[in-house]
Amino acid sequence: MNTVIKISKNHLAYWGQFHNPPTWTHISDVGKIFRGKRLTLERYLLVERKYVQVLDRFFKLLKIRKMKVTDIELPSLDDRIDIMEKTQNGTYPILGIKVSDMLCNGIEYPTSLIKVLFVLALRESFWARFSDEMGNFIHVGYDLYFYIGSKDEILSTINIPTGLNYQFLEKSPYDPSLCEDE
Repeated sequence: MNTVIKISKNHLAYWGQFHNPPTWTHISDVGKIFRGKRLTLERYLLVERKYVQVLDRFFKLLKIRKMKVTDIELPSLDDRIDIMEKTQNGTYPILGIKVSDMLCNGIEYPTSLIKVLFVLALRESFWARFSDEMGNFIHVGYDLYFYIGSKDEILSTINIPTGLNYQFLEKSPYDPSLCEDE
């Protein structure tokens, strides 16, 4: 049996409110006001670091050294221009790399690079599935949440950092077996 965990900074009550969530959900929300407070880059990066902590723990717990990147989807040209404009104006930092130049479908990358790619996926630079030969996976959602999964039930013992919410599920909605067009 698979263990799948959905992880989000958002409270469970907000999950599923895709069109008008009462909280921030994208890096492009930096500078906007939510519940009377301006979202700062520092606050956004704090959450992002907690997400990367989850990946560190996931990799260590399951002894994952590399993962394959598949089903890569790059944003439209308009989205890429928007991302570059925001970066040049200093709205948020990027890592100084062109995502399309470093990604290839089906290539395995060390977990150190998977963490970089994960951050770029959180920042909506691209979408992809991350997986390994043992059935472990990471799927990043579009509203600052993600799924980790494994065939190994030890995943259920992972320690999720304070301030993040999580839920155990039967499957990730991004599971390839659920996609009709594949």
